[in-house]
Amino acid sequence: MTDLLNYLEGLSPFLQGVLGSAAFALIVLFGRLALRGVGHGGRSYFKFVSKDIVLKHILHKEYVRSRRLPDAIWGNFFVITQALHWSINAAAMLVFIFAVSSLLEGKWLHLLGFYLALNALLEANSWLKDRSDEKHIAYLDSETKKELLEKFYPKESLVAVDTAANSTHNQDAPPAGGAPVS
Repeated sequence: MTDLLNYLEGLSPFLQGVLGSAAFALIVLFGRLALRGVGHGGRSYFKFVSKDIVLKHILHKEYVRSRRLPDAIWGNFFVITQALHWSINAAAMLVFIFAVSSLLEGKWLHLLGFYLALNALLEANSWLKDRSDEKHIAYLDSETKKELLEKFYPKESLVAVDTAANSTHNQDAPPAGGAPVS
């Protein structure tokens, strides 16, 4: 750094002025780009926050405070799930910050503990995500998928799914119960 300053001091006043003007032009250009990005990001953030505020309003007004028990239960579970999701994210951020601090200080055992804690928090967070879409299991081995689906799917759902599959593929085939329907 001192070499650079010595070099700049050795230049003629004209070249120092040219370099200063070029640096100022670059600062103004990057400043304008940064302000434009902040403005766009600010609008996007405001739109996100607005949707979030309206969603919370509707959720609490129509579901959490509902007189219908199923709606109230669903609303409260949704709120608890969202709060748990954000709490896990906050804990993961703290663990990450402490892990970086331990890395910089050379506390390797602490770093290992923070790494394991962060993995546990990320796993806990993954349980809160909706994974009901088939795309989440499309890449799995078909045998493993079949074994687990048969083991954990509710039995009524499997019969309904099997019956629906048979009725769309073969209209004359009897339902899963056995006898043909007349």
